[in-house]
Amino acid sequence: MDGMAGDEYVFLSYSRRDSARVDRLAEALANAGLPVWRDTQSVHGGDRWRTSIVSAIQGADAFLLFVSPNAMESDNVRRELTVAEEEHRRVVPVLLDPTAKIADDFRYSLAGVQYVDVSSVKPDRAVAMILDALQLPVRDPTPPRPAREPCA
Repeated sequence: MDGMAGDEYVFLSYSRRDSARVDRLAEALANAGLPVWRDTQSVHGGDRWRTSIVSAIQGADAFLLFVSPNAMESDNVRRELTVAEEEHRRVVPVLLDPTAKIADDFRYSLAGVQYVDVSSVKPDRAVAMILDALQLPVRDPTPPRPAREPCA
């Protein structure tokens, strides 16, 4: 997902230290028909990554914030949340770890926002919970079948 104009997608904000878990969820979300934007797949060599990230947040339909102790220590995650807030993006916090304490840098931004707690559920249930919280239309992930030729 490149986040170009006209695309509908969700921006994923997370700590790189949580990549393994976020990778599984991102793949499952994409397989469920929800296009996602991630830095590791959408920022290419030679790109100005900060500019790419800001543009992606500006164009996103929603901002998924994967909350973990690692994310709460990440300056980049904090910056991404600030940009999402400035751009009036809908922020959906996804709790990866129940031990995560919301850092002071994040508390004001997340005050009163309902979390999606996927910390103790299987990936398929986590995806269903995230999709339910987003309430966005999803694309059919299966390609259309070719029309059958009528029998002669």
